[in-house]
Amino acid sequence: MTEYLYYVVISQPRCDSCKKATDLLTEKGITHTKIDTYALGWVRTLVKQAGLTTVPQIYDYYGNYVGGFEDLQKHLKGTTYAS
Repeated sequence: MTEYLYYVVISQPRCDSCKKATDLLTEKGITHTKIDTYALGWVRTLVKQAGLTTVPQIYDYYGNYVGGFEDLQKHLKGTTYAS
């Protein structure tokens, strides 16, 4: 199952792609945490220092960078979690 999987979605309010990413992970039964850059200023600082300019920014259970929503779709495609 997916209980060992864990993803982090760095997002911001009113972001359609962020919502799509978290909805997809929920649909697949994959545990995830959404981190809001506006609620946590230190996360916003890290994102800026990393040179990232868009959200969502998604990381997998190993800490590997996945990318945005479309990258997440590709990442999950072909796995046992794909619909």
